[in-house]
Amino acid sequence: MISIIISSVNPEQLKAVGKNIEETIGVPYEIIAMDNQSGEKGICEVYNEGAKQATFEFLCFMHEDINIKTAGWGKNVINHFDLDQNLGLIGIAGSSYKSSVFSGCFPHICSYGVNFVNIIQTYKYKKETSHLYLSNPGNELIKEVAVLDGVWLCTKRHIWKEFPFDEQTFKGFHCYDIDISLAIGQKYKVAVIFDILLEHYSEGKFEKEWMNETFKLHKKWRDYLPVNKAGYSDKDIHYTEKRSYRYIVLELMKRHYDLKAILNVLRYSSVLKLDPFLYVKLYYYALKSYVFKG
Repeated sequence: MISIIISSVNPEQLKAVGKNIEETIGVPYEIIAMDNQSGEKGICEVYNEGAKQATFEFLCFMHEDINIKTAGWGKNVINHFDLDQNLGLIGIAGSSYKSSVFSGCFPHICSYGVNFVNIIQTYKYKKETSHLYLSNPGNELIKEVAVLDGVWLCTKRHIWKEFPFDEQTFKGFHCYDIDISLAIGQKYKVAVIFDILLEHYSEGKFEKEWMNETFKLHKKWRDYLPVNKAGYSDKDIHYTEKRSYRYIVLELMKRHYDLKAILNVLRYSSVLKLDPFLYVKLYYYALKSYVFKG
């Protein structure tokens, strides 16, 4: 019933997650493990190649450094899609607001009622203790969002055929999840579910490669963003866009991007369309920050 596609770089992790899936999924399945230890192929290309080999109706794209805690989780996946024929993509972490300016899956502010997550996070790069990260203010089983994190994504095969991963634009290992969320979200619902819990053994790193791929993402989607499934007011939108831009300006300067790149964050956004006055304020903020802190 479920085809599981994994871009594999660690044989030991692949073996462990394979055993974990066997013990927990609870429905017929196949694992399509694509060897990508060389890193020569981007994750979009690998996932598309794996999906072409799939024989089942449901497709799950997942990292191999996870451990799924929920018994019978495969039945939960199928039930969600059976209950809502307009459901296109599900995951276990996402946000109901995707900003016009640069961000990952979550806006660069802590906003109650916007980020939805159900995951046990274990850290690989930071010295922090593993913890359950649960954000579900309405105590819902499923919540429609704008974008999903790519640690674990499930869809149907015909939906993937309609909206495959964009391997022409994204050659690396970032932004594939936001991009396919936005693509599928044009026609179907994208949602975080709360009846599947997994542990993720890495928090990810957002370095220069992530920044470069994010430039591509926002250039591609600037006429479509922001996506507001949160019911934000104009005031909320402007506040979030302002905070997100200020955050990303500082991050870009830390990584020694030039002023042109910093201003391109605004150029590849729709802030000018949202509020010309805000655009001017952010443009001035970028200039001031670069001149006095760059």
